[in-house]
Amino acid sequence: MSGTPRTFDGDWPSWIEEHQVCWELSAVQEMVKGHRLQQTGFALTLFGRLDPRAEDDASAAARSIYERLRMLAAEVGRAMPVPALVQVQPPGRAVIPAESPLVVEVELAVVASPPHPDRPLPPAELRHAIEMIEARLRSLGLKKRR
Repeated sequence: MSGTPRTFDGDWPSWIEEHQVCWELSAVQEMVKGHRLQQTGFALTLFGRLDPRAEDDASAAARSIYERLRMLAAEVGRAMPVPALVQVQPPGRAVIPAESPLVVEVELAVVASPPHPDRPLPPAELRHAIEMIEARLRSLGLKKRR
């Protein structure tokens, strides 16, 4: 990730529960020279919720949640047993209607791929890395998105 993320001084389980943080993990597949299309990494997406009606400044609240999701992704990334190139996708834009009864989800996407694209990880190592990430997510109290 670019820069050194700040650490979170609060209580992760409480914050995760308050914002109903959940995750999705999906395969990243690429054409690899001499190996055809194969899984080379994964994309982790974290979601945190906020009720814009309960916020004085919903945009600031969304930015705060995004920043905390970024810190959470850094925390989870420490569980990865293999070297990887990690890219945090920029935040998307969202329109937050003032009178909407809907809850807004703030999304943070992280893509992890091998440092050398022409040398993908063996499938067993990649599966192990994904299992370690999933275990860390669960240990922090996050649930898989349904």
